Amino acid sequence: MTLQEMQYFVSIAKCGTLTGAAKELYLTQPTLSKFIAAQEKIIGAPLFKRVNNRYIPTYLGQRYLERAQAILGLAHSLDLEISELLGSHVDHISLGFTAMRIALTLPDVLPVFKKMYPNVEVDITVAHSMELEEKVLNGSLDAAFITTPAYRKDLNYEMIFNEEFLLAAPPNWKGGHHGILTSQSRYPWVDLCTLKNEPFIYQPAMTRNRQMADKLFLQAGFLPKVVVELENVSACLGLVASGYGFSFVSESLCAVARLSDNMPQFFSVGSPPFTTSYCGIYRTNSYLSKYTRCFINLVKNGRGA
Repeated sequence: MTLQEMQYFVSIAKCGTLTGAAKELYLTQPTLSKFIAAQEKIIGAPLFKRVNNRYIPTYLGQRYLERAQAILGLAHSLDLEISELLGSHVDHISLGFTAMRIALTLPDVLPVFKKMYPNVEVDITVAHSMELEEKVLNGSLDAAFITTPAYRKDLNYEMIFNEEFLLAAPPNWKGGHHGILTSQSRYPWVDLCTLKNEPFIYQPAMTRNRQMADKLFLQAGFLPKVVVELENVSACLGLVASGYGFSFVSESLCAVARLSDNMPQFFSVGSPPFTTSYCGIYRTNSYLSKYTRCFINLVKNGRGA
């Protein structure tokens, strides 16, 4: 496949439908249908399973997808490096943030960056952490900033800071008096098992908060009683503050709760206390422009952290 055909393949796999991929690529559906048929004929095996009008990569297709994303990322890096070596003016960088992190990072970092490089345009994408990882891998983004407990070998993760993943409890929760102070945390520790019958405000499956919460409950040995799922961290903490239930939050996002009249209580959970990392990510073995490197450094040096 050519680089262009690899992009076709990646778009179909990402969108899951020919309609979505055709719209993204500015092509017709028959063009993409013929492309898939031709490639499967050349290879001699199906690259996609067709399930309810959706295109799902087969095992072979998934392996091809991984390689195609890596090749497209390398091609993007090569173009960028050649541009800079030839003295071309690189006038933009593309960065990704999650919805909550962008509110805490961009107001401090972007004005400083623009003062340093007034002619460089910064393209911003807001998405879930896993989606941002995929966009970095396929070259849609130069870098992204995410919270993660897990790492992929095809991405570089530059640590910005470590923090605890905390339980947020209603202000009037009496169980908080039994919290144990330990040398491992600045917050009192509580046993998650004591909350087996309590209501929890959860986040959707595609969010990192949800993944981390699932790990905690797996460790505790029970499934939570979920009363509502909300993506917005502010809304989750607002409901906790009103006494509606319990939730989880990364330590640096506790400041969001101060917008409420009543502050939730925050506790350390997990054994040992559960921690996460806020990282700047970019492709492994990729060329990083000086502008992207500068932006990452500004965040690492405390701007917006």
